[in-house]
Amino acid sequence: MNNVDHFGPAPTAPRGELRPGRGGVRVTRVAVPPSDLLRHVWCAQWDLDTPALQPVLEHPGGNVVVEPDRAALYCVSQGTSERKLEATGWAAGVLLRPAAITIMTGRSMARGSSRGPALPIGEPLPIPGDDGMSRRIRAVMTAPEVTGREFDIVANLYDQWAQQWSVDDEGLLINKIIDAVEDENGPRRVADLAAMVNMSTRALQRLTIHRTGLSPKWLIQRRRLQDAAMALRHGHTAIADVAAQLGYADQAHLAREFKAVIGQSPTDYVAAVRFVDN
Repeated sequence: MNNVDHFGPAPTAPRGELRPGRGGVRVTRVAVPPSDLLRHVWCAQWDLDTPALQPVLEHPGGNVVVEPDRAALYCVSQGTSERKLEATGWAAGVLLRPAAITIMTGRSMARGSSRGPALPIGEPLPIPGDDGMSRRIRAVMTAPEVTGREFDIVANLYDQWAQQWSVDDEGLLINKIIDAVEDENGPRRVADLAAMVNMSTRALQRLTIHRTGLSPKWLIQRRRLQDAAMALRHGHTAIADVAAQLGYADQAHLAREFKAVIGQSPTDYVAAVRFVDN
């Protein structure tokens, strides 16, 4: 690849990472051109003395990931997903927008959908339309020295790969819905979200489950929990204040949701993050 476009850095602090900044793990994010299918490319490299778990509360879109020994499409999971990192390794992936997976696979994310068999959640799936892309990414990531240019090449390869597909109107709508959910001033109730996109709550639920596998209520809860985890990691705000800022009835309500999804109470999460940082 002689001409490599440089798209610039992507946001450096995504909401979903629950243990960002872990020692021995480097994650580089690269922007892609404005796209209805891709959010950004990420390249992870690690060199660890002891194994470590990397938990993520995922964005509703899924990932395509190329690694030394496999390449796969991963649908978004309902809870947190965890990856065990060991010794030395790398992974080069792209975070997809909500419209992408159904378009790329021709399959619904909904269980028992009349639109055909649903995609299996949590299982690695073949990359649609790979056509040598994963092989080329693997060659880039195993170069003697992997620097910014190599990351740009990976971003170019993913960008070219995604150009196989056009986005349908329903895909544009689900992207708009998730953008509204993830906005800093996003809705806190399903009825508010439905009103923002001029849909009934029933139609909204059918669409979000079909395209993301998640209900509107769960999408809003996920965004609030991502925001809560980010605020707690920064350590500048008391748990009760975080709960109030995010619209929870009280601290106990936040604590119940946080533990149910992330697997730790807010207090235990803060202690674990500080231990990792130290």
